[in-house]
Amino acid sequence: MNGKRDNVTLEQVNRVTRRRLLRSGLVAAAAAAASPLLAACGSSGSTAVGKTVDRLRSNGAKFGLSAGLPTSGVEGGKAVGIFPEIAEVVLRRLQVDKFTPVLTSFEGIIPGLQAGRVDLALPGLYITAKRCKNILFSHPLIIYTDALAVPKGNPDNIKTFQDVVDSDVKVGTIAGSAGSEFLKKQGIPESRQVIFPDLPSILDGMKAGRVDVTGSDAIALGYLLGRGYADDLELIPEDTAGFSSGVGFAKDAMDLQTAFNDELRKAQADGALASIYEKWNVPKDAIEGVEKLTQEEECRKAT
Repeated sequence: MNGKRDNVTLEQVNRVTRRRLLRSGLVAAAAAAASPLLAACGSSGSTAVGKTVDRLRSNGAKFGLSAGLPTSGVEGGKAVGIFPEIAEVVLRRLQVDKFTPVLTSFEGIIPGLQAGRVDLALPGLYITAKRCKNILFSHPLIIYTDALAVPKGNPDNIKTFQDVVDSDVKVGTIAGSAGSEFLKKQGIPESRQVIFPDLPSILDGMKAGRVDVTGSDAIALGYLLGRGYADDLELIPEDTAGFSSGVGFAKDAMDLQTAFNDELRKAQADGALASIYEKWNVPKDAIEGVEKLTQEEECRKAT
């Protein structure tokens, strides 16, 4: 469990009696039954890290991605973006060296994780109470703040999210995202919501006049508006509280969650992630203090 092996020689092993072996086996079985953590690590063919990490070392890791740079995407058959690139750095420290991108819709990421089609969910999932019940999270990698995107010239004079609530504008949102549930809670009826598979599709829909406004994290919107949408759309930053976001794991992958979090902390401390944040133009306020946040606390305070 602690990542170390006992230094036992073959001669010592051969001196163990059948009775001691039987007794050791019974004790180990009782301990595993009493401790969920020990049971999760397993005892057959597993290293001290755990069965999930062992499997990824042998077979490689399948990355669950949605098309939404700078958070995640696929280019030239390789997973790219903030979350998959950080995940690769961390996993290589765990001796995992093969990575297979699995591109799907945002709403298909968590079901794919639960069904075992992917090993890590990397579309930049907000840590919400509902998700904390269904999957495991890493410690946060980013603190997202909100922004709105509107057509150039802001014809509906939208300045805040409250303006969106109070108006009759059509709002674009991503299927399966936290944003869709948030809109309902704020009183925006489904008749005013237009569902899209990803953020670029929403922005294309806005250019085509299908929707009047959308809200998302400022990092993703700022990145996309700087790459092909700036002539038609504009960004309106929102002064709202940040939302933490992490890597998702299956509920039974506790060993992977623990090992990943341990190496993530080391990577945050030694600066190994700095070049990734810089590459994708992540603002300093999105990562300031993130190394102090824990997934346990974020799940506790999530709503």
